[in-house]
Amino acid sequence: MTSMNDLVRANEAIGHHWFDPSSMRHFGTKIESPWPVLIGDECYFFVTSEQDTSYGDNRAWNGRRRFTIRYSRLGVIHTFSEFGEYGTNKAATNALNALVASTVEVDK
Repeated sequence: MTSMNDLVRANEAIGHHWFDPSSMRHFGTKIESPWPVLIGDECYFFVTSEQDTSYGDNRAWNGRRRFTIRYSRLGVIHTFSEFGEYGTNKAATNALNALVASTVEVDK
């Protein structure tokens, strides 16, 4: 099984900085999924949350934390859902679980 640490290392190995502490701090990003979920050919899905921590009245989502479904393929991080589409971690996780259920092939 691939861990989130494996995805971090794959991202670093191609010279990307998606998981760098400074990048995550800038966007107020937290990794919400304890384990990525493999769907298809080397696509590992996970949930993140973001929060605009800037000061003033122009903060995105009025400063509330929002949740996004993402995936990693060959070290590159992609946004699957709309950025900040979900209001709760539970809603994002349920959507990811529904995606998994819709892509699972059942042998009969």
